[in-house]
Amino acid sequence: MARTKKIKKKRKNKTVKKKLANMNLLYALNFEEIPVNTPTKLWTTDYFGYRKSIPVNQYKIIQSIDNMNLASDYKKNKTLYKFASDEYRKRLRLEIQKDKKSKKFIERKIKKKITPRNIEKIIEKIPLQKVEKLYFSLLERSRK
Repeated sequence: MARTKKIKKKRKNKTVKKKLANMNLLYALNFEEIPVNTPTKLWTTDYFGYRKSIPVNQYKIIQSIDNMNLASDYKKNKTLYKFASDEYRKRLRLEIQKDKKSKKFIERKIKKKITPRNIEKIIEKIPLQKVEKLYFSLLERSRK
C-alpha cells in the first residue's frame, strides 16, 4: 500500500493587527488641510503599544504653544481657541502643583489663596491674557 500525502489544515492568525490611522493626517502642514471628520478613538496603537490619542488640531496647538505662541492668536477659530486656552490653563495648573515657589508667586499676583481643591475654579475665573502672562513669567523665573 502506498503512502498518501496528508492534507494539512491552515491555521488562521489569531493576532489581530490594528492598522495605524491615516498617516497623511500627520503630515498636514496647515489647519485648513486637516479634514474635520478625523477618527476620534480614545486609544490608538503604534509601534510601541497603546497610547492615548488626541485630535491633530490639538496636537498642532500644543506644538505652537511650545514655540511660545499665544492662545489669543486663535480667536478667529473657536475650536482652536478653546484648545489653546485649555492648554495654557492646564500648564499653569501643573506648574502650580509642581513647585511651591511658583504657587506663592501666583498667590501674590492674583491675591487669592490656592488650595488643591480650588485650583481649577480659580484658574477658570482668571482671564486668558492674565493666564498667559503668569505662565510666561513662571517660565522666566524657572530659567534663572
